[in-house]
Order: sequence, then C-alpha cells, then structure tokens
Amino acid sequence: EPIYEVEAHYGTRQSGKTWNIAKKLIYHSFQPEKFNVLHCRKVYADIEGSTFKILCDVIKKYFPSDFLITKSHFYIENKHTGNWFKAKGMEKSENGKGVEGANIAWLNECNQFNLDDFDYIDTTIRGVDAVKIGIIADWNPEKSNHWLKAESDKWASRPNCLVIKSTFWDNYVIDREALNLKLLRIKERSKDGERRYKVWALGEWGIEDPSKLFARDFDLSIHVGETTYDPNELTYLAF
Repeated sequence: EPIYEVEAHYGTRQSGKTWNIAKKLIYHSFQPEKFNVLHCRKVYADIEGSTFKILCDVIKKYFPSDFLITKSHFYIENKHTGNWFKAKGMEKSENGKGVEGANIAWLNECNQFNLDDFDYIDTTIRGVDAVKIGIIADWNPEKSNHWLKAESDKWASRPNCLVIKSTFWDNYVIDREALNLKLLRIKERSKDGERRYKVWALGEWGIEDPSKLFARDFDLSIHVGETTYDPNELTYLAF
C-alpha cells in the first residue's frame, strides 16, 4: 500500500481501524528503505494498552520472531531492516519536537490531540531524497466543531492524502448483528440516543455536547412566540 502525506481513518468504534493501520505499518517496516515510526497518544500512559499493544498483537500473529520489543520504552525494531517504532506522548505540544530519524507518525485517537500537537509532529517527521514522510491518524468523529472535521475535509480534496470512513459493519471478526441490536436500543431511548446512534453506528460527526445544547430539545410551539418591546427594560440579543 502507498504512503500518503496524510492518511486519515475515522468512523465508529470496533470498525477495525487501528488493527488495519498497525498491519500496514508492520508490513512496511520490512521494506529496505527508511521507515521509522512514532506511535503517539495524547497521554503517554495510554500507549501501553493502545498502539504498543496492537503493534505487538500484529507481530505475535504474523511475525513472532522478526522483531525486538522493549516494553519498558514501548520500543519495537525490525531485526531485518533496523526500522523502528518509538512511543511519544503529547501531553505538551512541544513534546513533538526533537525525535531524530522518524519519517512516519501514527496519531492514535487523534481527536484527543489539538491542532498544535498535529503541527509539531507534522514538522518533526523528516525525510531525505526518496524517503517518504507521512502521518496516519485515526479517530471517532464525536464533535462536528472539532478541528479534525475542517482538516479532514481539506485532506479529502488533496491529491496525496487519503480519508477513509469505516463502521463496525466493515469488521468481519466481530458479531456485528449483536452490536447493532445494542446500538438500536440506545437509539430508541431518547433524542440523545439518536445522536449517539449516528456517531456510534453510522460514523457521522456528532454535536459538541448535547447536554448543553438548546437546539437538541428545541420545539417551535413551545420556545417561539410573540412578545412586546418595552424600551424601559433591558433587551438581550443572541446570535
């Protein structure tokens, strides 16, 4: 598979996004050209149970004797090529600076990152002649006003970028029907259940915080009516 400037994967949980990304990265590490990867989470402590675990799971299943694994630093190295995977936590955006030799970055749960985090990592990974650089990002689209919504719309129109949407229906190793029944029950509970279904089952972008939004429970017959203007009283305008 090709390496893109940005390869973005978004959609529902249990869609297999992270497994497919990990497989691609592990397979590419066998190529003779430089392929050094930063696997990143917003919080360093989350790496052991996320990117590091799934990379190790792929290795254990397909290449059990081809990699050196150092659990204390979440470091992985291909024995044949020397290509490596190094962990990076982005509690501070500046943490993205100064990682020598990385030309690929995987931003797992990218919705937890801010745009400064992305920019620091994007300008940290480096390539030389004939060495490709790229970012792979994955996330669940919880908030439509998140910076990822605007950025992913731009990536979708750029020639060397790829944006992929997936849902749990694309994952053939889980019981999709059983999960769908659970999601349908959530949908039927309330208007908030409908919102969750759109995000969790359909992979659509959600609203920021339904508990704080008037629009979610807006009823024209209840919330709109005639009023009388009194110049002696305060007037409030909202936009």
